[in-house]
Amino acid sequence: MARTMIACVLVAAGVAGAQLGGCSSGGPKLSGFGLGNSRIVSVGETVELRTPVRSDGTRQWRISSYDSLYLGVSATPQVVQRSDGSAEVVFRATAKTPGETTVELTEIAPAGVKPQMASFKVTILE
Repeated sequence: MARTMIACVLVAAGVAGAQLGGCSSGGPKLSGFGLGNSRIVSVGETVELRTPVRSDGTRQWRISSYDSLYLGVSATPQVVQRSDGSAEVVFRATAKTPGETTVELTEIAPAGVKPQMASFKVTILE
């Protein structure tokens, strides 16, 4: 059974520093057991990366990097409507083998705007 706890994560804001994302600022969120931007799952469990959808309906984030040895990422993310009328894009990754890996997301930013990045560490247990 996949764990479904959603936690706030740190989102790097350019090179100058970091801001808290995933709560009030609408940055990416990660399911699973853990603290901050780290999660612990078992082989076979699913990790969900939830990102907000812009008011115009376009995706705001994309998975820019992950290690396919450790995670099997679903090719098609799913758009989920929330009870408040907003929507989220849900990326799902299944833990394949024990170890540690990192998943990185990059903001899809307008031309001339430096995109934000979010990084998540996933520890996979047998």
